[in-house]
Parts: sequence; C-alpha cells; structure tokens
Amino acid sequence: RAMLRANAAARSTIWKDGDGGIDPCTATDEANERLVVEGLLRAFPDHRVIGEESCSSSGVIPRLDCDACTWIVDPIDGTQNFVHGLPCSVVSIGMAVRGVPQLGVAYDPYRDELWVAAAGQGAFLNGERLGLVEAPALGGDLSSVTVLTDLGYERGPTAAPLARLYAALLRDNVRAVRILGSTVLNLCYVASGRASSMVIGLATRDCPKPWDWCAGTLIAREAGCVVTMVDQRRAAPGDESQPPTDGAAFDLFSRSCVCAASPELAARLKEMANAAIAG
Repeated sequence: RAMLRANAAARSTIWKDGDGGIDPCTATDEANERLVVEGLLRAFPDHRVIGEESCSSSGVIPRLDCDACTWIVDPIDGTQNFVHGLPCSVVSIGMAVRGVPQLGVAYDPYRDELWVAAAGQGAFLNGERLGLVEAPALGGDLSSVTVLTDLGYERGPTAAPLARLYAALLRDNVRAVRILGSTVLNLCYVASGRASSMVIGLATRDCPKPWDWCAGTLIAREAGCVVTMVDQRRAAPGDESQPPTDGAAFDLFSRSCVCAASPELAARLKEMANAAIAG
C-alpha cells in the first residue's frame, strides 16, 4: 500500500553513491524494510534478518554460512522505477539456511501479483502452481528467445561488456531484449513463462546481491528454470577463488546470473556473457 500511495515525500531520495548519483534509497524503502524486519523478528525472534538498506548503511553484508534461519529482505527491488513513478517494482523476502534459499516471496503491488516458493514444494503465482516453463526451440540463432537484462549502475568505458553482450544478442537475431529495472521481477517473469531467459551482472559496480537473488532464484528454480552464475565473481564476503555454482548451490553472493527455461539456452547465454566479459 505504501508503494501504491506514495507521494513526493515518500519518494524523497538519498543517493547512496553521492550527489548526482544513480543508486537511490527512498523514505519508502526504509519504511518498508522496518515494517518487514520488525514483523519477522516478532514472529521469529531466534532468526536473523538482513535488509538491503541496513547493509547499505553499514557497508557490510553478513556471512550466510550459519545454521540459523536467515531472512533476506529487499524492501523495493526496482527503486529507480519507483522514484520515477514507473510501476515496475516488487517487495522481495527470502529465507535461507547456510546460504541456500528455503522460502521465497515476491509481491508486485501494482498488479497484485504474489509469487511464493518453498524448496522442494514448487512455485506459485497468486495460488496457482507454476508449471514447467516451455523452452524455446534453439536453432542456428536466438530468433525464438526473449532475454531480460539490466544496465545496473555501471557507466562509462567499464560498461563495455554490456554493450558487447547486447551486440552479440542482436547479431544472433534475438527475438527481444527487455530491461525491466528489477532483478527479482526478471526472475519471476522467467519463472512465469513471460520471458525465456535473463542474463545480468556482467560489469563490476554494484552488481546484484543476496537480496536480489534469495527469493527470485528459488521461485525460478521451483518453476523448473535453470539458474547459474556466469563466472566466479562474488561480492564480499563471497570467495572468488571458488568456481561458479548453479541450481540449489547458486551462490547468493554472486555478481551475475543466467536464468533460462532450458539447460541449452542457459549454456548458450552463459557462453555469450563470458565472451562479452573477456572482450
């Protein structure tokens, strides 16, 4: 309701990357996070809760390797959209044990769509089970494939891997490339069959973090999608000496992700993404 009714004051913005920045936090982000965190701790006083905005303030993401149930909250995924009144944002709440997602919830208040998934129990949209996503037929090109992606916050020459990937997709005759501005919504849309794939996180600056991955990757996996890291890059305190992981072992500290309706499409997009990173 707060997102739907937000006025200018509720959209008042602090730029995490300083004046003239592009990474926003609004009063509604902070209010949503307080509401969710307080509710979770009342219901589960022995659990841990990690929120995006509190981590942004401290500059530290806690480790996820403990046995306690850990809730991971993104109060508004798609804040840039929210700031500009573009109705394309979700609230994301995931729960992980030792870094492995066990429960995922994502809510789009603009369309009243609620995605829920539990490990081994399937994924649901507004109470209806999401079936196995039909994979597009892959021929010599990507003419049957829709790819969701995101610019992130990289700008200038270091954003070149993004440009190289988009050029490669166009050369391969991709059906469509879409930028929604919400990583969690991207994952939910692939899970729901609204797009056949997502590839994200090719650059360095402020790539997605555990609150972008926890709920969304579980929803996608439980709907039958493939979820994998592009490469070994991880946000601190992740260990970049370890190889990339996929499936239930997908590292929530990963800086990148390919999500696809089939292993073949995932492998093809991962190969293209790595080539774009390598230059």
